[in-house]
Amino acid sequence: MKSKSFFAKPKKRLILLCSLITAAVVLALIIFLKKDVTEQNKTVKTDTSEIPILNNERKDVKESLNSSIDSILYNFGIKKEWITTEKKSQKAEWFSKSVLIPKDVTSVEINLDISSYLSEAGLSLRVLEDILSKDITIYVNNPDSTKKLPAAIVQVTHSDKVIRETGVIAIILDKINEFTSEEIDKLVISKNEFSYVFPRNLDDIDIQHKLMQHKKDIIINLTLGDNDNYEADFN
Repeated sequence: MKSKSFFAKPKKRLILLCSLITAAVVLALIIFLKKDVTEQNKTVKTDTSEIPILNNERKDVKESLNSSIDSILYNFGIKKEWITTEKKSQKAEWFSKSVLIPKDVTSVEINLDISSYLSEAGLSLRVLEDILSKDITIYVNNPDSTKKLPAAIVQVTHSDKVIRETGVIAIILDKINEFTSEEIDKLVISKNEFSYVFPRNLDDIDIQHKLMQHKKDIIINLTLGDNDNYEADFN
């Protein structure tokens, strides 16, 4: 009787209805939050699964590293036949490379360019140098730390049997008589191989004597003119 009288009153029915609606809203909110947490967990797993992208980048570096190092060597006048590459090597995972360079090429510059490229590619390295011969061996550390062998080895050796084709640049200094005495003294004792246009004026006899005394490379500047040009050396 008491339960019937409870539902019989409109005010109490309204309270019950509001309670049911509130419970339904809370339940829906709980379900929504649980679903959102699940989605967040899925996102975290997705982000973790994207790590192999680094492996793809390493794969690209692995495929291009051999040709990229050869391109760097070509910039120093190193010929293709002076480079020997062993792809299936017992010394390295990717490849092992032996490079012959002429005596006039410094291994320091080659090491600098190759090291800069490897750093930009995200690879680390270590270099061993022979103090006497200045020959170097570059070990490219393997990105896969589980591997015992290095990723690649580049051995650079000086040899008398290889000669690169190089150009010759001549620097000629003209009007040395217009230089100050201090500047002339610095030039004549310098080890740089300049060529000097010989001043032919007798007023510059001191400068002529300095150039001759220090056995500098001297150029005589002669002029060619018309028959009416009496100041020309040749008509």
